[in-house]
Amino acid sequence: MMSRKSSHTVTEVPPGHVTFLKSANPEPSSAKPTEVRLTYAERLNLYMNHPWGLVDYHIYLAHIESGRDRINRSKECHLLESDGFTQVSLTEELTSEKIPTGTTPTVIFVSIPVPKVANKFDNTRLVLGFDLTAFNLQGYLVESETPLDGYKDLHKAWNKGRLIINMHAHKFLGMVDHTMRNDIEILDVGMLRHYGETKREFHAGFDMVIAIQFLQFLSDHADLLFEDSEWFRETYTSSQYNMREMIAASSHGSWFAANDGMTVEQYRQKERRKVVVSNLFYGQTVDILGQAASAEQKAVPAEVSKVDAHAKLIKLGAWLA
Repeated sequence: MMSRKSSHTVTEVPPGHVTFLKSANPEPSSAKPTEVRLTYAERLNLYMNHPWGLVDYHIYLAHIESGRDRINRSKECHLLESDGFTQVSLTEELTSEKIPTGTTPTVIFVSIPVPKVANKFDNTRLVLGFDLTAFNLQGYLVESETPLDGYKDLHKAWNKGRLIINMHAHKFLGMVDHTMRNDIEILDVGMLRHYGETKREFHAGFDMVIAIQFLQFLSDHADLLFEDSEWFRETYTSSQYNMREMIAASSHGSWFAANDGMTVEQYRQKERRKVVVSNLFYGQTVDILGQAASAEQKAVPAEVSKVDAHAKLIKLGAWLA
């Protein structure tokens, strides 16, 4: 039986555009192209998804960071005022007393799209910020029926936003310390979710993207926020790098598995076997032989917000004085 060919030919043009050549003839000689502009959410759904229907967070991270070098990231810092957002530069002069009247003390530094049901994107954004008075890292979930293409659109929808992440920077760094040094398996479910620092459950990959953005912001402004900025960068740059490397490795392995014809469940079983094989060898310790089994230890450290290393953090009162 002869297969039926589509009456439309689709050609890819610059990102955000698709050209349709409309004709009943599968090989038109003089078709007139009709350009259709895709929304930001439609572009994400087109380019971010893995063949298994999952979000590829390596591609996602590369997308949201495209063109955002340190200079451009600093230009994205805005304060919320009654009539909109105002661009600001984080300096020692920007103190709680000098923040303009009618503004909140939270500096917004990035707005990222949020995956929703069936791993699809719509107009929902997670807006990350830093509270200058409380020294808190924050995340606002903003939902909108229309695209949020800039700070003007974001301000119109701001009253629909909900604060779902609000944690002291000291505690966040303590979480990173404990997780990356002692209990990296926490990243399987997401660090923010594990420690109860988000009111919304996200994919573990999205959770890691948020942590990377927080670390990047603190690193960008370490000279202002920390007494010893070099100490901070030496301590936490490796954590940010390792998180990025894990996201990239996850993407790399899953694409090759899909190319080999594996299903997502087959790939998961394969990776679980690797963990078991690793633990059979490296999990052996002589001193545990013959001991009675004990209850599983809680992963949350008792004083995660009081890690000794963070005593080097500049006191907030002195900074804002």
